[in-house]
Amino acid sequence: MTDFWVIALKIGLSALLGGVIGAEREWVGKWAGLRTHMLIAVGAALLTHVSVLVGQVHGGGSGAWDPGRIAAQIVSGVGFLGAGTIIQSRGSVHGLTTAAGLWVASAIGISVGASFYLEAAVTTIALLLILVALRPVETKVLRGDRQTILFRLREGRRPSDLLALLEAERAHVEEVTLDPRSDPPAVAIRLRGAGAAIERLMARAAEEGVAAGEGHGG
Repeated sequence: MTDFWVIALKIGLSALLGGVIGAEREWVGKWAGLRTHMLIAVGAALLTHVSVLVGQVHGGGSGAWDPGRIAAQIVSGVGFLGAGTIIQSRGSVHGLTTAAGLWVASAIGISVGASFYLEAAVTTIALLLILVALRPVETKVLRGDRQTILFRLREGRRPSDLLALLEAERAHVEEVTLDPRSDPPAVAIRLRGAGAAIERLMARAAEEGVAAGEGHGG
């Protein structure tokens, strides 16, 4: 196989494997999606391939050139990209799974660039199983930590007062639904957290003039 077809194979395969991972992330609405994962995998594959070629051409078997240097820099560089996908709000961290997926996409690209095709394919399959097949299990395990609370605003209180209370209590809010037609106005909020923390929030809301009661579960 000529050098052209070798690099074409590596670029194509890394784009395919990275795209499979990115498509899953795109499907669930994450910031780093299809193109991002493809670009990272392709870039890692190209840099690794060039690094190996440089070692063959200029290293001469003397060990003067270590192809692993570029691979190490790829991993470090993707770490900065992954940090950009992590969002911190209300005391909780989001985006860790996507950041880890970017890191694995770079590892897949490195494997393809180093001609470890089987390892790259198996890793892609394993990553898809982790992201897709285990999601229902994760949701079922965490379902008990979610519940919907119905807050009824007493006279003189506004929805902004309730939101300020939630912010002060560092509540993990997943969904807010306002029903302005009800009297008094009602706000259904889906919360995530331990039962004791939610009970404490409900007690604090009562002190602030906001009646709270349990709604339907998450």
